[in-house]
Amino acid sequence: MATRDIPSNVLTLDSPPRRMTEQEFLDWTANSDVRAEWVDGEAFELMPPDERHQDISGFLLIILRMFATRLGLGKVLDAPFEMRLRTRPSYREPDLLFVSVEHATYLDGQRLDGPADLAVEIIGDDSSSRDQRVKFLEYAGAGVQEYWLVDPRPGKLILRAFILNDAGDYEAIAADDSGRIHSRAMPGLWIEPQWLESDPLPDPFDRLAEIAPDRFGNFKDPRS
Repeated sequence: MATRDIPSNVLTLDSPPRRMTEQEFLDWTANSDVRAEWVDGEAFELMPPDERHQDISGFLLIILRMFATRLGLGKVLDAPFEMRLRTRPSYREPDLLFVSVEHATYLDGQRLDGPADLAVEIIGDDSSSRDQRVKFLEYAGAGVQEYWLVDPRPGKLILRAFILNDAGDYEAIAADDSGRIHSRAMPGLWIEPQWLESDPLPDPFDRLAEIAPDRFGNFKDPRS
């Protein structure tokens, strides 16, 4: 990992969060390949994702990005990409985020300066409390309209989705009678949680053809 121009008060992977100003954090991340977040004046590095995390992230990235692009809904980005939230304040790096056309001005070329319409976090042992408690409240308070928690760990519920209600709190998006979870931030998109439990994961282009056959039917594998 590059270490040039890193402030002397920066943490290492094995150290607790350290105090630094917003500008020190921006200088640090701009001059290194570190993945890090900054919250309430404290910066900390994020642990590298494991193989399963990468598989799920890649699968969802293809589905969300292709769906959003083809339907003209907005843009989907994956980590590392900063989301700046002013309510706390913080710089977060969701595993995936969606920005609608209506909020395209929040993207300044370097980061998302404002809340995503949809944020996705893939949980690991090191991020369980942060993703399910700290970010859950922080994202709601900042106005992230929809929040997905993907938990690939054994014995855990693989996908939970939440939508921001009028009171500014997250409420669960219930699955339909077929077990599908329908996104509110990306109208027309739905996910079957069992897809994320498969190993190997299913072909994302086949799943797109299933979600929206009128738009993606030509992606269907002709051998199936």
